[in-house]
Amino acid sequence: MTGKPNITLAGHMSDVAHSGQIYHNVQTGVPLPYRAHLQMVVDALKRFGVNDDEMLCAAYLHDSIEDTTTSYGDVEKEQGVGVAELVYAVTSELGRNRKERNVRTYPKIRANPRALILKLGDRIANVEFGIANGGKTEMYAREFPDFYRELHKDFEVETAESKVLDKMWKHLERLLKT
Repeated sequence: MTGKPNITLAGHMSDVAHSGQIYHNVQTGVPLPYRAHLQMVVDALKRFGVNDDEMLCAAYLHDSIEDTTTSYGDVEKEQGVGVAELVYAVTSELGRNRKERNVRTYPKIRANPRALILKLGDRIANVEFGIANGGKTEMYAREFPDFYRELHKDFEVETAESKVLDKMWKHLERLLKT
């Protein structure tokens, strides 16, 4: 039996999974609890009109499989297969370096427009935080051409998801050009 999306439970589950992990504020040197990053991703999605429970739960849990001992099965049991699939899709595959991991991970993201929305929410949150706090925006700017080429796709039929994706891509591109 699998669970169903529950935002409060997802937040708690991510707090437990990421307990002790920090998110660095390079400019001030003040470490933030990792929950700060997860909340930034949730907030970014909401700004672009993404409000459904499955996506917001996945935003809280998007780094859980990759960075903690949480498994796909744990996420599925607590949050359902939809959330688990989204989290799995954005979980980096193994590779010798960041570029190789990206090449191996992009096909999973590309196969699911909702996973792409989640990944863009994560990337936007990271870039916005970096701009505000002296973080890794140069790395994201260097990666952007490959990131865009591998993950952007034109949709034959305009849908609510394609409109959100279009707005997110344009926002990310503006951020990285400043």
